[in-house]
Amino acid sequence: MFKTCTYKIIQGLLVANILLFVNTTSADQFPVLTASNQLDVGNAQILAGKLEQICTSRFKNPAQAFQCKSTCGGLYRRVQTLSAQINRQANKPSIKNSVKQLARDTISCNQQWRNNFPAEFKPFALLLKSLHEGKLPAPGKPKVNTVSAPSQYAQVLNSLVPSLSALGNVCHNSLFKDSCLKSCALGNDTQQFSQLIAKGSLASLKGADKMTPWVSALKDQSTKLLQKSKSCAKHYSRNPASSIVSLQKITQSVNEQVNIVYQKQLVAEKRAREEAKRQQQIALTAAKAEKQKRFEQAVEKLRKCRSDSPFSGYSGCSYLTAVYDNDFTLAMDIEYQSSAPYRLGWMGEANAEMARMFGDLYGSEEQLNQDLTNSWKAYHFVGRLLGTYATYYQHYYPTCLGKNPAVITLTTERQKEYRNGFGTLIRTERLPSKSDTIYIPRRLYPHVNFADINKDTQAQVQIADMLSGAINKYPRINLFEVTMGLSEAMEKHRCDSGVIEKLEKQMLAYQQHRHNYNRQFSR
Repeated sequence: MFKTCTYKIIQGLLVANILLFVNTTSADQFPVLTASNQLDVGNAQILAGKLEQICTSRFKNPAQAFQCKSTCGGLYRRVQTLSAQINRQANKPSIKNSVKQLARDTISCNQQWRNNFPAEFKPFALLLKSLHEGKLPAPGKPKVNTVSAPSQYAQVLNSLVPSLSALGNVCHNSLFKDSCLKSCALGNDTQQFSQLIAKGSLASLKGADKMTPWVSALKDQSTKLLQKSKSCAKHYSRNPASSIVSLQKITQSVNEQVNIVYQKQLVAEKRAREEAKRQQQIALTAAKAEKQKRFEQAVEKLRKCRSDSPFSGYSGCSYLTAVYDNDFTLAMDIEYQSSAPYRLGWMGEANAEMARMFGDLYGSEEQLNQDLTNSWKAYHFVGRLLGTYATYYQHYYPTCLGKNPAVITLTTERQKEYRNGFGTLIRTERLPSKSDTIYIPRRLYPHVNFADINKDTQAQVQIADMLSGAINKYPRINLFEVTMGLSEAMEKHRCDSGVIEKLEKQMLAYQQHRHNYNRQFSR
């Protein structure tokens, strides 16, 4: 039925030179009617765009050029309309009318060339010949050149290069001409991608787990080519050329295989980082354990106290014995070791950060670090020990204070502060002041500091010192141990005993020694 109707439509329009052209021309890289008898609208758009350019270059007369472009360039729209009607199964009169319009425009385009036909016109003539024979194109999009074997990808890509090089024909009248030409320039990129694929074996990607230079290049070029082909396809609306679809399928396949290798490498790198981190943590833990061991060994050495010491068995025996024996070097070593929670803990870290920030203002970062380190060598607790000794004297030796003891009254002003959740002070409440009267031997008065003989201050300092060492886990002989040992010695020995008299004398001597030694650290 269609054959008869179509023949009647075209019979009066077809001229013999079209059939002669069809039989003698071999330009068939862009078939409008595919071997599966389906319309390739994308190829029609490419050919029509090229014909418009030929019209402009061949006809110098603007009117002739316009007439040529209108008829030959419009063939794409006629093919697109016919394809849409066939695919949606439009009624026969509509399809017949579309066939008639396509035939008229094809013959009109043919007449423009005056027997000097460009090769780009042949696919439209072949379509007209098929319609004249009564063959209605089948519905559906044309089948693209699909390749299941990756080993054939390079060969197929090479075959697509000529058609891909012509994709830019649709760009000459586009509002986005520059973008269209840039994205549709796929010929050279496809050829380079084909050459890259041929340098290796895609089958090897299945077992690969590392991004070699070849695999990395495949990833980069396949991603670039896939994105570029998608951008070009947008200029073809809903009917991209079959060569673009074939290119996208191949690049998508390669890209997926390469990304699998890439993901494997990422997983391997993540595991390697986790293992390195684990080994680093093991090394850090071992270093901390070794550091802790060295501290413990150093403290154990400092804790050794001679067996015949009058303070044997007391807390802080080694320190009290060192002062008692005039071994001030050992006493200073114990005090320096006792500063470990501060100089090596959070305070030491804060000082190091401060040196990095303000070292240049000080002179140099190294000089500031050195001075901060030296300042810890001046750390001691003999002053606090003397203050504790003076405070305890009234309790242990009330009869030894003498006829004219020094009377010290310490008054502490107290207040309670109320703050909100942000730490802002809301109000204060004044509390009753607290007074504490202490009697000490007058001979000790010039050598003690009021802060060191304040019982509340003593307790706060000793507890804070004890806790800081426990929190930082730095083994040491702390102030609390020494004061406990001093209390034990005062409880056991009388005030006029040789032990207490010598200890008091040595504490005063060590205080003076410390005073002279620490002068070097004052600026």
